[in-house]
Amino acid sequence: MHATERWVERFREFGAQPNPSRYVALFDPEGTVFDSGMERPLKATEVAAHMNGILKMMPDFHFSISRWRERDGTVFVDAQNSATIAGRKLLWDAVYCVTLRDDRVIRGRRYYDRAPLLARLFPTLPAMPAYEPVVDQEIECSGSASASVSGLTPAEFLKRYAQLWQAPQPRRFADFYHPHGRMLNPGMHRPICKSEVPGYYTFLLSSMPDLRMEQQTWAGDSRALYIEWHASGTLAGKPFQLNLVDRFEFVDGHVIYGQAYFDTAALLSVLDPSITAVHFAPSAGVTAKTNHQ
Repeated sequence: MHATERWVERFREFGAQPNPSRYVALFDPEGTVFDSGMERPLKATEVAAHMNGILKMMPDFHFSISRWRERDGTVFVDAQNSATIAGRKLLWDAVYCVTLRDDRVIRGRRYYDRAPLLARLFPTLPAMPAYEPVVDQEIECSGSASASVSGLTPAEFLKRYAQLWQAPQPRRFADFYHPHGRMLNPGMHRPICKSEVPGYYTFLLSSMPDLRMEQQTWAGDSRALYIEWHASGTLAGKPFQLNLVDRFEFVDGHVIYGQAYFDTAALLSVLDPSITAVHFAPSAGVTAKTNHQ
């Protein structure tokens, strides 16, 4: 069994029955893990205390792995998480992005939206404005017409998609989608269809007019592609930086389903810095402080 496969199987076993010692065993002695909301990456020597804090808060926390992709030692793992928080069972998706040294984590990152979980603990916390879908009538009326961009290989998709982010044009994002494609991002009430994609990017860029995305890592194939990005720009005139992951699923070289994994609570903290002080075990450092009670 390949080193990556060994690690994925151990990660799968950990997800089914999480405990601090199993978590530590996933890491290289020099490894780190970082989650949105942390003050800094945690060292391997700190991850046991971190996991112990998670399990005290959510004793029934567990996750299952649906798929994974690897390239040059970096692995993207799709996981469906479950836990009881403040007396209510919650489900949330996440993508774990890890770089391995042999079969241990040297760099670990978790990507998901903390906001729904934080809202369960702190109902008065604000939320980002939701996207209210707007239909592009020209795209809608084209019905089942073929996609505007010819079928792409993963390498071609990466190149063209990254180029579009250098000078984003809302309508061109829809060109990558299959006529029956769907997209789901944090802040959406439901997956949106191809004809609603331009409206979303118009909405996004109206809030962040200078938003730019810089590709970090990626892995995938003609069926599923994961891209880790570093985003930067301004929100309400205030600078921000945020890492995120896009996952694209393809049919005949066109996106049939796209989903982004990023933390809207991190964006809200740009507008309200006190949010960064909210203690939440999955994203807290071992020395985190809290101002919200």
